Amino acid sequence: MLTVTEAINKIKILAKVVAQTDSISVSESLNRILSSDIISPVNVPHNCNSAMDGYAFSYKEAFSKQFYLPISQRITPGMSPEPLIKNSAARIFTGGEIPINADTVVAQEHCVRTNNDIAICKSTKKGSNIRPVGQDVKLGCRALVKGKSIRPQEIGLLASMGISNVCVFRPLRVAIISTGDELVGPNDVRDKGSIYNSNLPMLKALLSDIHAIPLDLGNIKDNKKLIRNILLKGVRECDVIITTGGMSVGEKDYLKDVIRGLGTINFWRVLIKPGKPIAFGDIEGTPVIGLPGNPGSVFVTFHVLVKPFLFKCQGRTGIEPLVLKARANFSRASEKREAYHRASTNGFGDTVSLLPNQSSGILSTSCSGNVFVRQRIGETINHGDFVDVLPYRFDRSG
Repeated sequence: MLTVTEAINKIKILAKVVAQTDSISVSESLNRILSSDIISPVNVPHNCNSAMDGYAFSYKEAFSKQFYLPISQRITPGMSPEPLIKNSAARIFTGGEIPINADTVVAQEHCVRTNNDIAICKSTKKGSNIRPVGQDVKLGCRALVKGKSIRPQEIGLLASMGISNVCVFRPLRVAIISTGDELVGPNDVRDKGSIYNSNLPMLKALLSDIHAIPLDLGNIKDNKKLIRNILLKGVRECDVIITTGGMSVGEKDYLKDVIRGLGTINFWRVLIKPGKPIAFGDIEGTPVIGLPGNPGSVFVTFHVLVKPFLFKCQGRTGIEPLVLKARANFSRASEKREAYHRASTNGFGDTVSLLPNQSSGILSTSCSGNVFVRQRIGETINHGDFVDVLPYRFDRSG
């Protein structure tokens, strides 16, 4: 069996970025991934402007020769000012362009105005309250990097540079399949031995949450021919296939053998708790990820192993999980596998508590928590120790 670290290192090699790209409008680019760097075509701001309402003046003239300055012009945002008349001040408003010969702005509340003169009544440093050219973004600089996830703030920045279209990676299409004679949907007739299928709707939501496009291929009975046909359908229609169930060594755990018959199993079983029977394979160039059948294991392995893989396939940078530190409000004996305990942090995130039931078949524990506590192989956790905490949601590219 591979350790979690070994599995992640293999995942980094196996994951390939979807090559297709789209050129789309900035207004429609939310949550898409940049497929090229953004080089700024302009300075932002494109001229020196005032950071507040006040008066623009020459510092040397104001404080070396006189205290009262006549107001020689009025500058509002969007207008082109005249050069500042010697020994005068310009009334200026936030965003207004600084006139030639002025180098300082004083806030209006720090002046006394009499008729058409001002007296500066509070000491002001030279250069105060002026936003220089290119303070936000400089002409020719790399404003955003390839692999960046576009959030509302990135859309605002792109718009501030006058950029109307961006090149992005095509959204990742992921087929999801579950297997098991015992599984039924919410509208199916449920007999004594059946179980409602929670994995498919959860995976669909997990994929949508990272802005991949899920294709639900349904629950397949434990039949090799049916499993083979549905896998080939996923190969034809999607970039990645994720399955649940059928990956262990039970009498009806056919999935692993079917994948191997159609393609390759790159690795099977990882020293992770919960979720040991997980496999990464390949069919005709399409990655296939086989997850365990227990929903708690699906939730953990998706976050720890599958999400970094999919992030790389999406073209994202920063696929490493965010790892924080918090004091343990619990004790835990050492484990033989790397354990990911579902847990919750207090309001400030400085302490973390384990949730009461860590069974691989339990989902309610995940609903009550917001983080995993990572316990390395052989590590004993004592009350008050600093432990690794991984939030359920992370995205270093955004």
